[in-house]
Amino acid sequence: MEPFRPSQPRLATFWRPQTAADRVGARIALLNRIMISTYWVMFCVLLCGGSLLRQSSRGSLSGTVSDPSGATVAGAAVELRSQETGVPRSTLSNDAGLYRFDAVDPGTYELNVKAGGFRSFASKGLLMQAGVAGTMDARLEVGDAQTIVEVSSAAVQLQVEAPVRGGNIDRTQIVQLPFANRNPVSLALTVPGVSTNRFASGRETFSVNGSRGRSNNFLIDGTENNDISIAGQAFQIKIPDAVQEVNVQTSNYDAEFGRAAGAVINVITRAGTNRPHGTASYLLDSTVDDALTNTQSLIPALVQRGRPAAGTEQIWAGTLGGPVRKDRTFFFVGFQEDRQLAQNTTNVTTLTPNGWATLNSLYPQGRNRQADLYRSLTSGLAATANPFLVALENGRPALEFGAAATPFPRFVADRQWLVRLDHKLSDRDQLSGRLMWNDRDNPNGATATFFPGFGTSPLDRFRNALLTETHVFSPAMTNELRVHYNRIFLDFPLDVAQPPLGDLPRIVLGNGAITGLGSDPALPQGRKSDNYGIQDTVTILRGAHTFRMGLETYSTWPSGWQWGRRRGTCGRWYCGLGWRAF
Repeated sequence: MEPFRPSQPRLATFWRPQTAADRVGARIALLNRIMISTYWVMFCVLLCGGSLLRQSSRGSLSGTVSDPSGATVAGAAVELRSQETGVPRSTLSNDAGLYRFDAVDPGTYELNVKAGGFRSFASKGLLMQAGVAGTMDARLEVGDAQTIVEVSSAAVQLQVEAPVRGGNIDRTQIVQLPFANRNPVSLALTVPGVSTNRFASGRETFSVNGSRGRSNNFLIDGTENNDISIAGQAFQIKIPDAVQEVNVQTSNYDAEFGRAAGAVINVITRAGTNRPHGTASYLLDSTVDDALTNTQSLIPALVQRGRPAAGTEQIWAGTLGGPVRKDRTFFFVGFQEDRQLAQNTTNVTTLTPNGWATLNSLYPQGRNRQADLYRSLTSGLAATANPFLVALENGRPALEFGAAATPFPRFVADRQWLVRLDHKLSDRDQLSGRLMWNDRDNPNGATATFFPGFGTSPLDRFRNALLTETHVFSPAMTNELRVHYNRIFLDFPLDVAQPPLGDLPRIVLGNGAITGLGSDPALPQGRKSDNYGIQDTVTILRGAHTFRMGLETYSTWPSGWQWGRRRGTCGRWYCGLGWRAF
């Protein structure tokens, strides 16, 4: 029997791998342990209400309570009450005479300060805005507490906590300024440093201080609203009366608003108040008074008509908000339906009348199958502008091509809803929930630069939900927790008007300068993204210092489908010999 020999310590083997493979495996195992430990620490911090990095969609108000000599007053009772909902927030000034209210919803407020031996201080009409840290100092006068000293609220506009640059687009601007797409975010173009991003990629985005449109961070009520595929806005709120304000931060914003090098654009939805309020609107836009575009002027029938084909856009919209229980529970709902019935045009490059005459003389019906197929799929459409010649070989005359515009009917149905509920659980807790959804159907709306009969019917589905709970632990500590979800679903089917045409391969003509035959070879395709997030922000007041910390965990589950040219792309029909020639 062999004598017992103790094995070598595995720890030494782990830390001193003998081979390259052992070293790689050891490093991977170590990294896994570090990542798992990090996730546990983040999770525990989140549960404890602490945080590392988080952004807030609300405002804050702070200030110093002092006596006539300028000395600070500790223990003063400070109340901030919403003039719209009547919901109060209370705190006490600390030993440094400082008070602070965090996670304050945008709106108009009244500030009251009371302390023994001093007259009461009151300031009404304080305008709180999203992402703005306002300051309102209270200088108390000696006297009876029953006497109230009311001051102007203009001082709350001063922001000294952060050097952020940008602007807030308020309700007045949203209601009174004109913008074509009904998305209040487009009014960000009125902020200095913001310019159009018209010809670049992205959904309703723009350039800020020269940066790309992909560099912006779009939020709704402080939560993620970015299209992870092409950048820009995912859910676009197109009910102007349902938006309280738009906060645009273009530079120098705090670290809590990280993630992107461009601007931070935060859309704040409206909430219900003690006073029932609502709006109703109807918009009708007709092509009766429109002029012909440069594309439409290529269609002889429209030129003879003198104006575009008949078309209308009708938008019905309405909002309603009010109390469920006064000073405690409030609701707000918004709805809009946009219906477009019109005749759009698409540009194609095809034969001119002279070109058709040449082709028909060379290849009468039934003589050349390529020529017969071209006649069938183009429906004999003739170009009317920008003619150019394409030479044929073997002594055949050149074919004349040019630009043509072909009309196709278009019907768009775009329906959007918003529902929000706010509830005061207690003097220390507030709960808010919001749900939005948007369905857009566009039958025959993706013809692009193809001939008639190859149009498809894309559809969009967007969902966005948010649950927010705000808890005041003490006059020196406030916590805001958010749980949010949004979905992006886009489908681009291959549902051409004549199903047999859907199986036709994409046929590219010449060097691509001539419009090819067949549908887009990338169809059908689509993409979906389900996005989940948890955010937590805590603010702690210690003496003359304010500490803000936060944590966000965000998970996205994207998927997509594309058949990858399953119908094929049929080479090119060059002007040569054999099957490639007319």
